[in-house]
Amino acid sequence: MKSRVVILLFTIVSFFVISNTARNWNWWVFKWDKSGYHLYLPALLVYNDITKLEFYSYIDDAYKPSDGLRNYALTELENGNRVNKYAIGVAVRELPFFAATHFLNLHFIHDLPDGYCRPYQWGAIISNLFWTVMGLLITRSFLRRHFSDTVTAVTLLALSFGTNIYHYTVFSPCMAHNYLFFDFALAIFCTDRLYSRGAKKDFYLLGLALGFVGITRVTDLVVVLIPLLWGLNSKAALRQRLTFLKGNMLHLAGGAFVFFCVMMLQMGYWKYVTGLWIYNGYVDEGFVWSEPAIWEGLFGFRKGWFIYTPLAVFAVWGIYSMRKRFSQHIPAFIIFMVVNIYIIFSWWNWWYGGSFGSRPMLESLAILSLPFATFVEGIVLQARKSVQYSAGILLVLLCALNMFQSYQLSKNVIHWDAMTRKYYFRTFLKLKPTEDDMRYLLTDGEKFDELKRRLDKVKK
Repeated sequence: MKSRVVILLFTIVSFFVISNTARNWNWWVFKWDKSGYHLYLPALLVYNDITKLEFYSYIDDAYKPSDGLRNYALTELENGNRVNKYAIGVAVRELPFFAATHFLNLHFIHDLPDGYCRPYQWGAIISNLFWTVMGLLITRSFLRRHFSDTVTAVTLLALSFGTNIYHYTVFSPCMAHNYLFFDFALAIFCTDRLYSRGAKKDFYLLGLALGFVGITRVTDLVVVLIPLLWGLNSKAALRQRLTFLKGNMLHLAGGAFVFFCVMMLQMGYWKYVTGLWIYNGYVDEGFVWSEPAIWEGLFGFRKGWFIYTPLAVFAVWGIYSMRKRFSQHIPAFIIFMVVNIYIIFSWWNWWYGGSFGSRPMLESLAILSLPFATFVEGIVLQARKSVQYSAGILLVLLCALNMFQSYQLSKNVIHWDAMTRKYYFRTFLKLKPTEDDMRYLLTDGEKFDELKRRLDKVKK
């Protein structure tokens, strides 16, 4: 019951904050990356122009989704078409909400039916909140198989209010990461149930979850390591797994077919617009495999995951806590985290532009719910009340800090991509930076030099 109350509380608080910041929507609903994710829906359902995207000139003029930079993320092709560099996955999940909004707008609201005005913004916001809550509900179902309701409730409280899940629900919705949080939650939920109960339907649900990941952020398919390595900590476990899969080849193939069908949504778009089944929209962008910015990505004050989401430290620490109850899963978690972190921070723009902390680590919180809950269980079962009270106070303080810093970013106190250690501490818990504080941000020259240096390494 308590875990359900936490999710309900998160839903109410999120909707309340969203409603009370609605006056700022003109600049944060369909901006930059989010404009690219959303583009598919008005192109298909409003303008019937998925190939030329000629209507986007009007969108540039009316809404300035990229602050005056025209045709952002659109690439002109030799065949005369224009292709959207962003993946289709967010639009697929947003589709029922967009369709309902469009119907209501045409028949009842009578606002401008352009796919971008206030009703459509509400549709996208509700879509983001819905899939986030669904991700939390699935995470709850997964955790309740192994933990008490109290442990589950504390874990969900930490995830929802103490990490950047909150920020990307309330202050910067419609990015890909909350949708991917749902996908990752569904993946680990199905993986656990598949190998513990042998439920055939989980082959298909797992294929669906991985398909959603593939059409949303293809590099996040690293999550396939979880179902591949789940419970494999010995040769005997490996032999047993191979026997299980051999006996379910038909369902394994069925799951793969579901994955392929979902992937065809993206590949079909590429084929229709570009003539190619596989298309890389990130021209001149890529990975610097020889120089991953792991230290900066985890501990740096520009975007460090552990700096802006300190509860993540305990989630990772929880992998060690798993050695008593879940030792068979430790290899899967370690390998997944190592490979995932390496991939994420090898990207040329390792700080991922404007964000609160390390946004590409958000979806991994669904996977880390198990080790975090294991860590929490150790505290809950602790005989010393002083330890429990201290941990509870720390949790509340870290959740409050996360929510306050999310607000700081929304007010540009925490800068979207120019943070430094000195500026962080000078503005800690401030509502407004001084001109003297601003001197400690990264300069445009420093940012440009880092961008150029990393891009040059991509091209070599």
